[in-house]
Amino acid sequence: MFKLISPIAFLTIAILTVACQINDPENGTTINWENHPDRPWTGRKIWAVPLDDWSVTDGAATAGLTTGNWYATNEFKAGEQIKTLFLLDGKLIGGNFSTAVKFAFDTQQEDAFFAVEFGHKWEKADDRSVINRHKRPLGPLIKVTANGILEVGDTKENIEIDRGRFYKLSISANETEQGEVELNVKFFDEQNQQLAEVSALFPVEQIKGIASLDCWAGNAEPGGSFKIKSWNISGSSYQKTTDLTIGPVFWSMYSLNNDILKMNAQMFPIGKQDNKEVHLEIKRTEDEWERISTTTIDTISYTALFRLTGWDAAKDYDYRISYSLRNKDNKEHEFYYPGTIRKDPVDKEIITLANANCTKGQLFPYTKTVQNLIHQDPDIVLFSGDQLYEDTGEYRLVRALGGADHETIKKSYHNYLGRLAYWGWAFRDLMRNRPTIVLTDDHDVYQGNIWGEGGVTIYDNVPDHNKGGYSHHPIWINAVQRAQMAQNPDPFDPTPIGNDITVHYGGFTYGRVSFAMLEDRKFKSGPNGKVNTWPGRPDHVPADLKDFNPSSLDLPDLKLLGDRQLKFLDQWVQDWKGADMKCILSQTIFCNVATHHGGGQRLLADLDSNGWPQTGRNNALKTIRKAFAPHLAGDQHLPSLVQYGIDDWNEASFAFTAPAVATGYPRRWFVDDQISVNKRYELENTGEFKDGLGNKITVHGVGNPDKERGTPGLWDKNSYEEVEGAEAAFSSGYGLIAFNKKDLTYTFNAYRLKSDARNPSGEDQFPGFPKTISMEDNYAKKTDFHLPEIDLEGITGNVLIKVWDENESLIYARRINKQSFELPVFIPGRYKVYVGDPDEAKEKYVELNTGQVKESIKISF
Repeated sequence: MFKLISPIAFLTIAILTVACQINDPENGTTINWENHPDRPWTGRKIWAVPLDDWSVTDGAATAGLTTGNWYATNEFKAGEQIKTLFLLDGKLIGGNFSTAVKFAFDTQQEDAFFAVEFGHKWEKADDRSVINRHKRPLGPLIKVTANGILEVGDTKENIEIDRGRFYKLSISANETEQGEVELNVKFFDEQNQQLAEVSALFPVEQIKGIASLDCWAGNAEPGGSFKIKSWNISGSSYQKTTDLTIGPVFWSMYSLNNDILKMNAQMFPIGKQDNKEVHLEIKRTEDEWERISTTTIDTISYTALFRLTGWDAAKDYDYRISYSLRNKDNKEHEFYYPGTIRKDPVDKEIITLANANCTKGQLFPYTKTVQNLIHQDPDIVLFSGDQLYEDTGEYRLVRALGGADHETIKKSYHNYLGRLAYWGWAFRDLMRNRPTIVLTDDHDVYQGNIWGEGGVTIYDNVPDHNKGGYSHHPIWINAVQRAQMAQNPDPFDPTPIGNDITVHYGGFTYGRVSFAMLEDRKFKSGPNGKVNTWPGRPDHVPADLKDFNPSSLDLPDLKLLGDRQLKFLDQWVQDWKGADMKCILSQTIFCNVATHHGGGQRLLADLDSNGWPQTGRNNALKTIRKAFAPHLAGDQHLPSLVQYGIDDWNEASFAFTAPAVATGYPRRWFVDDQISVNKRYELENTGEFKDGLGNKITVHGVGNPDKERGTPGLWDKNSYEEVEGAEAAFSSGYGLIAFNKKDLTYTFNAYRLKSDARNPSGEDQFPGFPKTISMEDNYAKKTDFHLPEIDLEGITGNVLIKVWDENESLIYARRINKQSFELPVFIPGRYKVYVGDPDEAKEKYVELNTGQVKESIKISF
């Protein structure tokens, strides 16, 4: 039952929304955690790093320092971690302000400290980028150490500290005529008795930026906790930046497939006292909102999923996700997250799809890419995998391996959400207003590769996954998939794979383009113990391997897509209802367009590419080409446009690998003496070749990175511009594909990171781009055989054609925009041909044979 919210009710909610903020001064903010209930989230004005190490407990923002049995990577150990609260509500633009914080710490480590820090900023970067810099102090630290020292710059004073008791740091700042800032720091006990006072001068530029609270556990094994009751800051130099605040709805994504709407809202980590219900509302009039659905928050992924049938896809709807945030006193404050559900663009002549993948965290918040895409305004967005990496955020990693208990799974996912937020926070303004399709890949589940083998095996360690299976607990994997893919259109067959891992492959139609979403690693065989006869990594065939025969890797019973997805594709290629064009979406392409990896390592082949296993690859392509569908993917960190061959070159689909949004591990395609060449084209490194697995490919465009560079030390860059420069040299960017339904053509665009959509130039794209192909190009198999010419009467537009052989096996199905045409076939004989339009209930069947080629067949409707 839909619930209509009256104007009066709406006014009440609006007042409540404002009421939660009215205590803030005009040039300031106050956070009082004493009024927050216990919850694993510190509030919308704060970004906590690591997210899972902070909570509100007993009226204080608390950073727990006990590692417990959490797994931490060697690179980011818990004991080396500064725990930070960034203030998102505003920033300092000068040196006239005051701030105060009440805190306590209970730790036995003598070198532990609590600090107030100023000056978080990166020149020419979005303010959000500072959360990447939590281990690199840029401004002055006002520090209190566990062994009783108050430090303000180089000035120190001994103080008495009782661990577990609360103290107050009060800081008054005044800017001098000489461009310096005098910080006067006073230290008080719980009874507000002043215990110490220290002053120091700092350059005003060191003060400007976002402020933070830092907790350092010490170099020894951490234990104990930090607690912060309140924090306030105000003054003429404090500038509100409320557009940076985030939560309680972090972001939303939706999809629309015919009349089925699915909306996935990523919520904050809720506590026991928090509301579990989330509402979806649409705007009916200027003053009225209609509540159309209510759902509950998943307690692992903290997502709220809505699914509505009978959706009116013929018009735009403003929507908002509504959530009541409850304070400790049980008063509720309503918050809204707005967006637009666009109408299905069935009448648009050209549909555009943005393809983004591989978002390495160092470039967060990917400002140029997001701004370009919002300006280009794609109809639909595809994130084709690796939305995050294990080192995103540069804090320690908590894994939920196969043997994890429920507590560890919860802790690990909370840790994961902190990383996923880099992606969601960066792209939320793109995602909230258009359909967003997401495919998860290997790093999304904390693996270097995925060889899912149908989920039959779950390991309790990371390395063994290359035998086939997953390394992490199925509940954790499902939470990852729910957070990223729950809004995707419904799967073809929702039956879980082994260990109850959910599936998300299936088809949908939007803007009269029919898409197939594939999970191209979920059923794939693992190489270790099956084909790797060489030392080292089982997926990397080394360049010095003697007498290597690629066919030796193509063993019987090896799987790529698996039987279930092949069954789906068999049906999908034949179903053209409501569609003029078709397209495949998956994580990676079905060939090996990378000769060099990382810092320049030459490989003969990479089995992580879906050029292996070869028989599985060829079987998939033989089905896909029946729909004349191109293939869009990511993963490779190497923008390229290729055409697949099977028995001969150019017999199957074009495949576009979009540039990585932010590359950490570069790859290259160089045609050297280890590449089998059939024909070279004029553009460097293009032509007809065999890849390292013996697959025939035609390379039309490739965006190689700088040949002289190795893997970049992205975390070591001193400025955001340096990071952008390194990423640009590594062929970072994004893809944009245009589906022209009138001409039945596809145009592939591979934009460089430093392109500017507002001021386009001839240098914006990688070599070989843009490239336009016709639908026919996706099944350009050579033939000497054709059926008689067909002349149509009484039907116009994009007419559907289907051709079956004498055994009633589908040869192909496609739309055609001509009134007279000949249909190619590949062996002589009789064929059944469907001509018509299922959308208009017009259809005719005729039987034709190749011996009638001199005759013209008229079909009237």
